[in-house]
Amino acid sequence: MTATMMRMSVRCSTVLVLWGAVAVGPLEAQAQANALWYIATYSSHMLIWEEASEEVVDRIDMRNNLPTTVVMNEKQDRLYVKEATEQRIEVVDLVTREVVDEFTLSEGNVTVRIQRFAPHPSDERAALFVKRYTKHRARVRPDHQDRE
Repeated sequence: MTATMMRMSVRCSTVLVLWGAVAVGPLEAQAQANALWYIATYSSHMLIWEEASEEVVDRIDMRNNLPTTVVMNEKQDRLYVKEATEQRIEVVDLVTREVVDEFTLSEGNVTVRIQRFAPHPSDERAALFVKRYTKHRARVRPDHQDRE
């Protein structure tokens, strides 16, 4: 790239950044002022942080320790929170800010780790990417390796 092309590229990107900063209207500013962040912590609760005041305004007590992955549904009235062992997902109602449900796919000597999770917009179904492990007497192996 020539020096002239590089200067033009820098000027264009500067103009786009400035234009983007000016283009924020009253609705976008209000939405940003009311934004809430749901932050997983290294304990059994999540923090609710308000962007406008830059303060923690509430906390949600979880049933399991170490919430990790947080997914909000399309209606923005529920959170789906995966815990650190990847075996359970808790459902949080954002109106009451309480855990209303929990599910796991693990049972007995079979451990199912939920690696990815995406709720359907209807909240009646979900897409899950999982890995299943079976505990045998002397070893633990992923099920896909048991087939020979």
